[in-house]
Amino acid sequence: MNFRTEPLWDDDVGSGCWSSLRAVRDWSDIGEDMLRIYPRLLPRSGLIPKPVADRIAECVAVLAWRLCGSDSASSPLRAISPYAVQEVGRAKTAAWFPLQTRGWLGFPKRSEFWTSRDEDLNALNLLDALLCSIKTESVGPFSEATAAEFAFRTGIHPAYIWPEALLSNQLFTAVGWLGYVARGRGARMSHDMAEYLLDVLHADHFGVVWVHDANLDYYLNGDGIKGRLLYCARRRLRGRSTIFHANPANEIAYRRGVDPPSAPAGQSRSP
Repeated sequence: MNFRTEPLWDDDVGSGCWSSLRAVRDWSDIGEDMLRIYPRLLPRSGLIPKPVADRIAECVAVLAWRLCGSDSASSPLRAISPYAVQEVGRAKTAAWFPLQTRGWLGFPKRSEFWTSRDEDLNALNLLDALLCSIKTESVGPFSEATAAEFAFRTGIHPAYIWPEALLSNQLFTAVGWLGYVARGRGARMSHDMAEYLLDVLHADHFGVVWVHDANLDYYLNGDGIKGRLLYCARRRLRGRSTIFHANPANEIAYRRGVDPPSAPAGQSRSP
């Protein structure tokens, strides 16, 4: 795939433009951008909006379909049928994971993001159980760690499930944004995102980058990726449009307006 024509996720997630917020009246107005908070769309009756439940079901189907070749994924799902896994999962997987092979979830190991297959299975079970609870209107209490995992895996702001998540809006927006990158998509870094990252990332005089938020740190493996986030955040606040990608070669290629280097023989060009 030509990197210059690869769809980049969200030009202005979390920009907080009040005219845009007022213009949104129903779920059909926002497309796939469920990471941004639209006050009109927050649940008021305690019931989870149907588009949110449908998006979670789609995510469960895709994750289950991608894990179905694993013995560890043999336990039946409670919230969706095997038919949905085969039909919806197969049909939607390219939209969720556009540049990755079927057998891998999360960040590729050759970058400094990574998730193990067990973690992928745990995430699938968490989302399946949550979808069951939504259907029976018995969603469990709010937990920051659970809400962060939900945002990372689904790209949905957890405030649409747990209103308490509004108190940590920037954290969950950042984790969900990283989830899009983890699935192989380039993502624009908004000004708000850059400000948050500069608040929670700190490089000491040895060059080690520290993350002052345990829930964000859980998704960042290695100083290299933290350093790149810090670099991109500083670049964004200097007024430059910033694209972040799991593969740093693609970020450089985007800035230069050229295709990324070809992968060595036998390796995928996917990040």
